[in-house]
Amino acid sequence: MSQIKSFAGRIPVKYHPVLFWGILILILAAGVAALVYATPYGPGLINDSVVYIGGAENIRAGHGYSRTSGGGEIKPLTVNVPLYSYTLAAVGSAGVDMIQAGWLVSLVCFALNGMLSALLVLKLTRSRLWALAGAVFVVTSESVIRAHTFALSEPLFITLMLASLLALLYALERHEWYFTAAAGVLVSLTYLTRYIGLSLLATGVAAFFVFMPTWKSRFIKIGWFLLFSLLGGLAWVARNMMVSGTAANRSLLYHPLTSDKLREGTQTLLSFLFPERLNLYEHFSRLSDSFAISLIIALVVLVYIFWRLGKKNEEKTQTGWRGAFLFTIQSLFYLVVLLLSLTFLDASTALENRILVPSFVCLILIFVYILHGLWKRGGWACGISVAVMMLVFLAGAYDGRRAVIDLHADGQGY
Repeated sequence: MSQIKSFAGRIPVKYHPVLFWGILILILAAGVAALVYATPYGPGLINDSVVYIGGAENIRAGHGYSRTSGGGEIKPLTVNVPLYSYTLAAVGSAGVDMIQAGWLVSLVCFALNGMLSALLVLKLTRSRLWALAGAVFVVTSESVIRAHTFALSEPLFITLMLASLLALLYALERHEWYFTAAAGVLVSLTYLTRYIGLSLLATGVAAFFVFMPTWKSRFIKIGWFLLFSLLGGLAWVARNMMVSGTAANRSLLYHPLTSDKLREGTQTLLSFLFPERLNLYEHFSRLSDSFAISLIIALVVLVYIFWRLGKKNEEKTQTGWRGAFLFTIQSLFYLVVLLLSLTFLDASTALENRILVPSFVCLILIFVYILHGLWKRGGWACGISVAVMMLVFLAGAYDGRRAVIDLHADGQGY
C-alpha cells in the first residue's frame, strides 16, 4: 500500500482526480460486464417480479399502478410500493419490454452502487485509494452480484439508500435547509421503493439529534427532514385510501419469530461474511442464534463508539466518524425494522440474500472505514490493515467470480 502511495506521489496532483475517475470507471465497467455475462438470458424472475412488471405494463397502458386479475379486471395495487414499477415503465417508454427494462435497471444500479460506495468512502476517508477499494469490495461481493441478477426492487433501493446516506452526510455538515430537504426527498423515494426504507427516517432523525450542537438546530434540521421525507408516504397513503379505502392493504398481527427464521437469517449472514466453501453454518449450527444476537450487540457497540468519536474529534475527522455512525445505525435500524415487519406484518418474508443485502452493503463500508483507520496508524496496524484487505479481497473476488460463472452456466432468465 505504501508503494502505491509513493507511486501516486510522483503523479502531479492535478491529475489525481482524473486517475481516480479513470480507475473507478474501469472497475465499474468490469463489474457491469461480469453482470452481463452472468445473465445471458436476462434477469431472474420470482413472484414479486411479476407484480412489479405487471404494474409497469399497466402504467404504460394508461391504467395507473395496478394489476390485472385472473378475470382480466384492472385493480389498483396497494401492497407493493410503486417507484420500481414506475422506473420500469419509464425505461420501457424507450421501446424495450419490461423484463429487459428490469435487466437494464439492475445494470445501471449496479454501476451506481459501486460509484456511490466509492464516493461515500472518499467522503469519510479523504483517500481516493480507499475509495477505490470500497468500490472493488462492493462490485466483487457475491451477495451484491446475486442481488442484481433479478428483476426486483433491491438494486434501486440500494442506490437510493446510498444516495440518502451521502445526502445526510452533507446535511450534517451544511447549514442550508436545501441539503436537509434533498436528504428528505431521497429518503422518501427510498421507502417508495421498499417499505423498509422507513428505517432511513429513523437514521436521519437519530443523526440530526446526536450531532447537531443545539436544541434549536436539532429541531430545525429534523423539521425540514421530516417535512420532505414524509411527503411521499403521505401521498402514497392518500392515493391508497382513495382507490381502495385502506392505507397499505396490510393488518397488524403478532407472529413470534421462530428459531428456524433466525437460523435462516444467520445462514445468509454467514454466507456473506465468510467463504461459503468453509461451510461454517453446518459446523456451528448450534451457535447460529447467539451469532445473530452477537452481531446486533456489535452494531450497537459500534454506534456508541462512532457517536462518541464523531462528537469529540476535530472537525477534519468528524465527517468520517459521523459517516461510520450513519452506516452502522442504518444497518442496525434496517435489521430492527425487518424483524418488526416479520413479527407484526408479514411472517412469510424469507431472510434470504436479496432481503439482507442492503444491510450487507453498509457492513462493507464500515469494514473499509475501519481498515482505513488502522492503515493511518502506521506500523503494525498498517500491516494488519493491508493483510486483511488483501485476504478479504482475494476471498471475495474468488466467490464473486465463481458466482458469475455459475450464474452464466445455469441462467437466471425466465
